[in-house]
Amino acid sequence: RISALGQDIRTARNELAEKTEIVAALEKRAPDIEHMSREREALIIRREQLATALDLEQKLEAAQAELGALQKELSGRKAESRKLADDAASMDKRIADLAAEAGFLEAREQETERARAELEKKKRLKTLAEEYDRERHAVNAHAASAHQAEQRIAETEQDLEIARAEARELDEEAERAKTARTACELAALLQDGKPCPVCGALDHPAPAKAALDAIGTGPRKESAARRITDLEKKRTEVLTERARINATLAAAEARLGEVFSNFCAESGEGADCIAPQAVPLPAEAAEALKEASARMQDAVNRLGASRSARREADELARKKAGLEKAAAELADISKTLELRESGMSASVAADRQRYLEAFGPGSHGFHDAGEAIELCSARLIAIDAELNSYSDSLAQTRNRIAGLGARRDSLEHSLTQELKARDEARMRFVAACKNSGFADELDPAQPHSEEYVQKRARVVRAAILKPEDRSAAETETTEYYRLRAETETRIAALGPAEADNSERDPELVLAELDGLAEETARTDEMLQQENAALAALEALRARFDALEKERAELTTEHGRIARLSNDLAGTNPLKTSFDAWILGMYLEEITAFANLRLERMSEGRYRIQLNGSYRRGNNLGGLELEIRDAHTGRTRPTATLSGGETFMASISLALGLADSIQSRSGGIQLDAVFIDEGFGSLDESSLERAISILDEIRGHRMVGIISHVGDLKNRIPNRIEIIKTATGSSILDRADGQA
Repeated sequence: RISALGQDIRTARNELAEKTEIVAALEKRAPDIEHMSREREALIIRREQLATALDLEQKLEAAQAELGALQKELSGRKAESRKLADDAASMDKRIADLAAEAGFLEAREQETERARAELEKKKRLKTLAEEYDRERHAVNAHAASAHQAEQRIAETEQDLEIARAEARELDEEAERAKTARTACELAALLQDGKPCPVCGALDHPAPAKAALDAIGTGPRKESAARRITDLEKKRTEVLTERARINATLAAAEARLGEVFSNFCAESGEGADCIAPQAVPLPAEAAEALKEASARMQDAVNRLGASRSARREADELARKKAGLEKAAAELADISKTLELRESGMSASVAADRQRYLEAFGPGSHGFHDAGEAIELCSARLIAIDAELNSYSDSLAQTRNRIAGLGARRDSLEHSLTQELKARDEARMRFVAACKNSGFADELDPAQPHSEEYVQKRARVVRAAILKPEDRSAAETETTEYYRLRAETETRIAALGPAEADNSERDPELVLAELDGLAEETARTDEMLQQENAALAALEALRARFDALEKERAELTTEHGRIARLSNDLAGTNPLKTSFDAWILGMYLEEITAFANLRLERMSEGRYRIQLNGSYRRGNNLGGLELEIRDAHTGRTRPTATLSGGETFMASISLALGLADSIQSRSGGIQLDAVFIDEGFGSLDESSLERAISILDEIRGHRMVGIISHVGDLKNRIPNRIEIIKTATGSSILDRADGQA
């Protein structure tokens, strides 16, 4: 312990010397530190001035931007005023032109009504002409059938007379056969030399012989009788057929006369004023209907032009009134803007003067002030760091010197106490040896010498220790005395002054101060390293805060986007995707347009509606249509409709889709609609209603029907027929008869 205390005292003295030198070096830097303090105060004042200049510059830039925007707005307002004046002049000229066109509105309405009446009349005449042509062909066909029936009756009568004549001939032949058989029987009785029973002659030169007949007259007569019966039956049937044909012919002639009378009545002439040959052929009636339709279309176009001119003139008048009001408002706004411009220009000039006073005339704008503030702030940070480092180093070094002095004194006091305790222990050991009976065995001349104490200790240990423990005890004792010798050597090196705790040696104090200076240097180096590490950590902390803020913002944004994505994808309380929702909205609009026509075609019975299950969270179900039946008051699936009803619903949806597209802002104009098949499934009344709907929409677009239904030929004036042959196909335009 004494040796360790001596080593600690020497270490404390060296460190104290080092710290003292560091304090002296730091105190030499006091003028520089004072200069830095004055520079710091000047920089703080300069930074405040620059902040004022920067604030003014920012205000100036904002004011300049606002002034530029104001001037731009003022220029735009003036240009807008000039444009409004030009537009008003253009509108006056356009309104005058439109008024002239709109003046023909009433006359063109009357013209359109006349053209519509003529078109309806031509339609009816065309229908009657086609019906007359059909009935005429029917009369001719029935007349031909009647003529054929007369020919068949004459042929049957002739065949019957022939059969009766053949029957008579068979009767005569049967009589002759009977006579021949009788002669043969008599010939069989004749004998030469004997008289004949008939004539009495004795000579019989040519007796009768039996004729070879394959078929007897009996079967032939039966066959002739059957033939006569069959011919009489056929004559009866042909007569009945002739009567039926004559009745049909009479009915057809009556219908032909009725159609002719209707045609004459429709044309406005009496039946005695028009020859039957004057009834036009269907092609001629179709051509007349086409011409009437063209005149109707021209009248409708002219009427539409007049109506459009009237609407456009009214709209332009309203716009002109709005332009005049807008021109007055623009004049007031321009005046207000001019006043704001003059006031803002004066304010900008005043702020510019204050900026030059605050920052100086040599500045080049906002970036100069900002960079100067950054430079001032950086220099202030460096000065504050230097001043804080100096103050902290000086205070820490002084505190360390005070602590080292106190530690040195404490160690010296501890060493003195240890030496005193060692001497007291020797005295107690010698006294114990005397009292224990070991004193006679040793020389008691120097009872407190080192040699005496060691010998006495060996004697005592040998006496009290067991043989097996003596070696360990001797080793421990040897180590003790070795340490004791080292302590005494160190005490001797300290000198009498340190041992007596008298005045310190200056050289030793300086050595300790050198040690303290070295420790202070190491401490400063460690402090700089720690400060650098602290700065790096602070930078990392700032970046961490920025990244954490960015993460929070991104998390918030991700939450909004994720919620929007879920809503669009269908992960929402309604379980409806955005596609299904928007398609449902469009489909509802399409069904609304479609029902306008389906109700008319179905005489108010059917309506199409969208199944609302997709709005009630039906597990992302599809969009389905269903039919509302007014007769039952219930809805039913579309699959339950008949073929004709399905076609009516389909054509209504197609036309509803076209109406929906055209109703949208910027929508395209559908100039043509083609309908492929489906008319064959309609009955007569449904077909008539469907054609009337198509006639209505034909007023502003072309309607094409692709069908093989023959009845449509009589209702469609313009047709294109495809004729298939073995050599290829031909296209026939029935409107002009050219292929």
